[in-house]
Amino acid sequence: MVAYLIDDRDILKGKRVALVGLAGYLEQKQWGIEIDKADIVVRVNAVAPANEGAQRDLGCRTDWLLTSYNRDIRSDLHRAALEGISNITLCYPDVGDFSQNHQAFSQDLSGRGGVGSVLFQDYERLEVELSCRPSSGLIAIDYLLQSELASLTLYGFSFFSSPHYSGTRKWQSQHDLAMAMKIYKTHIPEKEFNYIKLCFSQDSRLSADPVLMKLLALDTISVLPDKSVNWFSRCLFFLRFWRR
Repeated sequence: MVAYLIDDRDILKGKRVALVGLAGYLEQKQWGIEIDKADIVVRVNAVAPANEGAQRDLGCRTDWLLTSYNRDIRSDLHRAALEGISNITLCYPDVGDFSQNHQAFSQDLSGRGGVGSVLFQDYERLEVELSCRPSSGLIAIDYLLQSELASLTLYGFSFFSSPHYSGTRKWQSQHDLAMAMKIYKTHIPEKEFNYIKLCFSQDSRLSADPVLMKLLALDTISVLPDKSVNWFSRCLFFLRFWRR
């Protein structure tokens, strides 16, 4: 892994942190003002939206970006540089190994000074506990809880039970989970759901938006079926996979 990656969670000590995901239920909720009131606003795989409608739902601040560094996130890294976002953390410590273009990866991140990485031991602990590759959202939650923050409020996490928010990219769709499992053998939403429920029962610093709290009160979740994914999304998924 590149040598300039750091663990920079000390600045979270004593802070009220909002972690914003991209679950579709955020649409029309207008929680943006509430999100922006946090001491530090952290986002997963997307910086704050540029359009006003999405800002009403998601807020307009991004103090920290946690990214899986997939092909879609490079534009966000560019925007982060333009907007002066000083803290970027890679969710997967092995990202340099599977990045399609290591030179481009290094150019994106080198010289930024505030680029961090989830520690290998934290990532491996999660992978062992879940018996699968954790999603970037789950990694972000666990990563922040390992700090000395005062509180962590989650917005927009649905464990693959809803589509992604439609106002943040040119095209949006729910991950095709069946294909992802077949090709990558990666995320298992039910295990992540149970893991987060356990975190809520053990860590009083955690809270969440009303929709997520209702979801966590359930015994199980219902993952979106394959038919929720259109053929255009399937083609994009395969294109990204084969070009890696």
